[in-house]
Amino acid sequence: MKLSQELEKSDGYIQSITSGRSSASIEMIFEICEFFDISVSDFFYEEINLSSEKYATLELLRSNINKLDDSDFIIIATLARQLVEKNNSI
Repeated sequence: MKLSQELEKSDGYIQSITSGRSSASIEMIFEICEFFDISVSDFFYEEINLSSEKYATLELLRSNINKLDDSDFIIIATLARQLVEKNNSI
């Protein structure tokens, strides 16, 4: 298995992680992300069905979220929670 060779881990270890029998360490997650050239957030990102317009907007939000200061981040998070609660009450 190429992944196990690249990461210098046994095939059994990699298989135990992919099957869910074992959990990967934080260091291993970073190594796997580097191997696949993806971000850690993409590694944990749950696939959802979005229109191309919503997906583009989500990507824009994701690319800019770290640029916000803490107070602005809290405002965005609060607004998102309020909108979800409003839509769930309809």
